[in-house]
Amino acid sequence: MTQIAIISDLGLSDPFESLIRPSPSRDGAKEEDKQVPKDNMMAERLHILDITTEFKAPIDWLADVENRIQNSIGQDTAPSSEWLTPDAGKAALHFLQYAGDLLPCEPHIYGTREGNLVAEFETQRLRMTVIVTPDGTTLFGYRRDKDEAPHQVWIRRGSNSSREEVRSFTRALGDIPHGKAVEAGS
Repeated sequence: MTQIAIISDLGLSDPFESLIRPSPSRDGAKEEDKQVPKDNMMAERLHILDITTEFKAPIDWLADVENRIQNSIGQDTAPSSEWLTPDAGKAALHFLQYAGDLLPCEPHIYGTREGNLVAEFETQRLRMTVIVTPDGTTLFGYRRDKDEAPHQVWIRRGSNSSREEVRSFTRALGDIPHGKAVEAGS
């Protein structure tokens, strides 16, 4: 966990003086002494935020797949399975960039009649399909070695918890070697 301090006003004469000196309200000072001079209000302007830092694993197949998607985006054409719509192409690139290290292997990609992207991930133990549209992403998957109902989730575009939803989905499928390109069928 990383802590970041945000200071809202840097025009103070001694920004750390108010952090070192105890606040009058803590040591029983009178009501009229509780006023802190405006130039020493650092304690009120300093906000500490806890931020979780996550470093994504390198993905050796990502650049190649991104290139194929970029070369498949149509320019002012009617939607077809030959070309991705620009919005679907951008959404697909964004999905792979923020969640590629959570996916099991390099995908087989193709377009739908509407110009959306379909990415299929297949290993010896599981099969997973991702459909990326301008409005959101649908993930569908199942384990071959377990007799369970398939898992499915829809992630709306712009969701603040997209990465966590993908992580939760892939964890539900079981032991997936995240961040590594796994040969299809292995």
